[in-house]
Parts: sequence; structure tokens; C-alpha cells
Amino acid sequence: MEQIWRFIDSHLVDGPTSQAIDEAIFEARLREEVSNTLHLYRRKPAAVSIGRYQRIENVVNLEYCKERGIDIIRRMSGGGTIFTDSNCLEYSIIVDQGHPKIPRDLEGSFNVICTGIVISLNSLNIDASYKPINDVLVKGRKISGSAQRRRRVLLQHGTILVDADFESMSKALRVGEDGELKLMGKLTTIKREANRIFEIEEVTNALKMGFEKTLSMKLMKGSLTLLEKRRVKELTSKYRSKCWVLSACQLK
Repeated sequence: MEQIWRFIDSHLVDGPTSQAIDEAIFEARLREEVSNTLHLYRRKPAAVSIGRYQRIENVVNLEYCKERGIDIIRRMSGGGTIFTDSNCLEYSIIVDQGHPKIPRDLEGSFNVICTGIVISLNSLNIDASYKPINDVLVKGRKISGSAQRRRRVLLQHGTILVDADFESMSKALRVGEDGELKLMGKLTTIKREANRIFEIEEVTNALKMGFEKTLSMKLMKGSLTLLEKRRVKELTSKYRSKCWVLSACQLK
């Protein structure tokens, strides 16, 4: 029997708010107050997102980000540092770990969910493939990366590079000399591979289709509950705080 999942599209949202929404949904699903959920969004202003346990001074050009008004956020998940802006479609899947379509082991769960992204990109005539443990590649270059947070509920969130500002990305991240060229050699975008401009709605619809097919479910448009909205306001303050973003207090 096909399951019904909630679909929430936050469209353009700032970095701290996007993370607060993910965590609020995660908490609500843990309490079994909401159904399994797909959350899509794009970030405005641009943001550098660092993994939960990374040391910010090692991976982020703080001065450049401050000068350009680029948000710096620390995720609730692990993984590496990414630069995202309105050209990058981001997704979050919040689902019970006991879901019949998703293996409980780390690589198995990444494989299934990333396969949904592969199917989506293939439908756009982009020859994508899954690379363990958490990447989707096109011709050897990363077009999507993901990270997870696990309790009884699984949160997997990640990026789909529709387009990219490699110059700003290379300056916001500490990638060394010739950073822009290095990033362009490692990363790619839907625009580059398809050689045309895609509307975000077209990519959104493809992504929804890919996840529906892979997870044998149907997405129904929904919205945050009142409790989730209240929690988002509380959590946004956390994600904006210097304690969370800059210091080691998040390791406790």
C-alpha cells in the first residue's frame, strides 16, 4: 500500500531558519505528531554550512563571508563544508528508521535515498550515478552531497547543484590556491551538464518524482503545524547564536 508523505516547500529561506525547520520537523516526527516529510528549500542570502563537528576556522573564510553578508551555519548533521545559494536546491527527508524501503545501516540508507536523486537527474537527461557513501556524481564530478542525523528517526539532507557561483564558493571556503578551478574540477551543475537553464520548479518536480518512485510513497502538499512553527522560532535563535556556530558547545 502506497504511503502518504507530507511535502513542504519553503522556497527561499535564510540559513538559520532552514536548519531550524529541519530540526523542528525532526523533533515532531520523533514525537509521532507528523508524518514522514520531504522538505525542499533554497537559501537566500548565500550560506556556508559546516558539519556538526568541524572547526570553523579551518574551513571557512570568516572575513570574506562577513564582508559579503554570507550566513555561516552549523548543521545538526555531520559531513563537510558546503556553500549554497539560491541556485542550489536543498532537500531534507525526515523518516522513521524502520521504514520498509530504507535499510537501517548507514550506507544502505544513503544508497536508497540518493538513488531517488539519481532517478530525478536521469529524468532530466543527466547521466548521474550514486557513489558511496553519500554522493551523486556526473562524469566523475559531484552534483549532490548529503549528510545524516539519526535517532529513532532519520534525517537526511543534502544539495542538488542546479547552478553554482564557483567564484564566491572558492572565496568563502578555505580550498587553497586556484580554489575556483579546483572546485570546478570536482563539482558540476545541472545547468552545465544539460547545457541549458532549468527552472527550479522543473527540478523540484523531478526530485519529487524520484523520491516517490524510490520510496514507494505519494507526496501531499502540507505545511508546518503550529507547534512546529513555534519551535522554528526557538531553534532559529540557536542556529544564529555564536555559541552554536563558532564554539565547541555544540559537541556536548
